[in-house]
Formats: sequence, structure tokens, C-alpha cells
Amino acid sequence: FSQKEAVVEKIRQQLDAYGFTEAESILDEWSPGPETRDTPLDAPLIGAVLASLQDAPIDIANFYDGRAETSYGALFDPVHVRPFATYYDFVAYNELYKLGTQVEVSVDCDELIVLGAADEEKAAVLLVNPTAQSTKLTMDKPCEKWVIIDPRRTYEASSVPSDGLFRIPGLSVSLFWFHK
Repeated sequence: FSQKEAVVEKIRQQLDAYGFTEAESILDEWSPGPETRDTPLDAPLIGAVLASLQDAPIDIANFYDGRAETSYGALFDPVHVRPFATYYDFVAYNELYKLGTQVEVSVDCDELIVLGAADEEKAAVLLVNPTAQSTKLTMDKPCEKWVIIDPRRTYEASSVPSDGLFRIPGLSVSLFWFHK
């Protein structure tokens, strides 16, 4: 994703260099396309883009497409009338949005993508593992709730390990909840 982030930065630099410093940068109708739809790669790919866009120099980003009745839609299966796992990426991102304030989070693994938010009482971290390998992770704070998003688990609560060692599945998105 660092290459895509570099492209976004370069576009902003070009706009600024030509005097368009106040021009909005709009990423319109983004989607990974039908090739990954409802595959194991779909949820972590969209989750990674959502997390990466948070700090990108983009003013507006519009996902394409959220309609349920079209084969172009990337959130709902129009044949079986059910949400794809990617729908829950947006549910998880909305949980961060509702908390109101972005907070700094970090992990000791370059492959993982994280985004955090908090309010006065609680905090949450969205963690994306876009690799096929599972990884082990410990938290600095006690975690209260852990939700996993992948094709098998669509926003399914997972048990918080008593030893504090989380086994993050490959090709997944996780949402962790904490008390401040």
C-alpha cells in the first residue's frame, strides 16, 4: 500500500506545484473490482484502503458501489441477498468514526495496517492483515472485545485470549475495543 500512498502524495504535490493548493483531491468510485469480490482478499484489501485513506491527502473518497441489487456492487451479494465480508469493513470503520477522535497506534509488524480512534471512555483499533500468513500480536492495554472480519467470520466476536496473545488470521480485518 505504500506505493499507492506515494501516488496519492505525488498527485497532491503536482496540484500544489501548479498552483491548485486549494483544489479538492477526490478519489471517486474506488473499488478493487469484481476480480476479488467475495474472495479471501476482498475484506482485507478494502479494509486496508479505508485505513490508509484516513491520513491521505484526499478530501473526498467515494466507494463504488454500495447498492444491493447490482452485480457492480461490492458490499452485497445480489444473488443470495446477503452482505459480503467487505460490508463489515465499513461497519468497523463506522465504529471508529463514531468515537470521534483519531489516536496514534502502532504495531511492530510492517505488513499490518492499523487505525485507531477514541472518545472519553473507550478506544478501538482497526487492524488489517493483508497477508496470507497469520501473525501473533500482544497488546499494551487489556482488550475487551475482538471482532474478526473475513469470508468465514463476518463481524463475528472472537474470544479475547486470556494470555493476551492474539493470533490474527491471515487475510483478515480485526476490530479491538478498549476502555481508556
